[in-house]
Amino acid sequence: MLFWANSNALLRTSAFFSFTYNILLATTILRRIPLLSKIWNTAWRWQNRLYSGLVKSTLHGQSVILTNGHWYSLVCRMYPKFNQPLYALVKTATDENSQPINVVDIGAAVGDTVLFLEANFPGKIGKYLCIDGDTEFFSFQEYNLKSVKSKSTLVFSLLSDKEEMVSTIDKKDPTTGSAIGNEKAMSKTLDQVLKETNFGKPDVIKIDIDGFDGKALGGAIQTLKEHQPLVIFEWNTPLFDLVGNDILQPFQVLSDCGYSTFIWFTNLGDFALTQNGFSEAALFSIRNFCEKMKTVNGHHFDVIALHSIAAIGPEDIVFINETLRQSSAH
Repeated sequence: MLFWANSNALLRTSAFFSFTYNILLATTILRRIPLLSKIWNTAWRWQNRLYSGLVKSTLHGQSVILTNGHWYSLVCRMYPKFNQPLYALVKTATDENSQPINVVDIGAAVGDTVLFLEANFPGKIGKYLCIDGDTEFFSFQEYNLKSVKSKSTLVFSLLSDKEEMVSTIDKKDPTTGSAIGNEKAMSKTLDQVLKETNFGKPDVIKIDIDGFDGKALGGAIQTLKEHQPLVIFEWNTPLFDLVGNDILQPFQVLSDCGYSTFIWFTNLGDFALTQNGFSEAALFSIRNFCEKMKTVNGHHFDVIALHSIAAIGPEDIVFINETLRQSSAH
């Protein structure tokens, strides 16, 4: 486990490909014009094939280092409601609390979630705990999160529902990775990490770890029962299948810990439905639907879970999601 232990010395970027990457992001609107879209897509593929190193860019108003071709900023520009459920959840939490809230970011990647929250909720987040098990992503975080270094703890670790040997991260593109690597490493539980870092009470837990979301929740049972944090996790069934995990586990763990309401949003930020409890039959039906859909990054859902004693209701979160807008889209 490492805390701010990486060095910026090896994060060397290409000035030329940083320029082309940022120009392409700035002209994303051209993708909406049929003829120009072909030219833009060709240019994007061309520069990704020519260079697989690092570029310097901006993300939510902050200077960042990324792998060339990292498409987070592109998706934010193409789909303005991307990240909207997280925005709605955190806004509800900050509105309900007179003091700054604490956020656990599982699957922190290049630090995009923290920068997104800082841009939208300045002064309202007290502490961040950022956890990621990918060596490349983690190497970027010290530079990318330098503006919030004083209130951020970075932890390099794979998470599971117990200490066990799990596959390391293997990335198929610059933005995402799954635990399907050839090597193995020892995992930790979120309960362990929270204790070892002395983080205290988490108010919001965000999980996006490509099919290991249920496993991470399974390792947070003490935290979920004791603190009842607001939870948002990704439910991407092909990735659960890819890493060999149970698609029911996140809902089973949360239900066992007293969570009774699940609010579903598409991966592009639109409200889908609210469930009281969960039905295995319904989940398998949704899974079959997702397998038939072809959208950006695959069709999947972000799910917000509320404890039975939560002070806020699903209608509060959905109202914000559908009527208010994040102040920083990319």
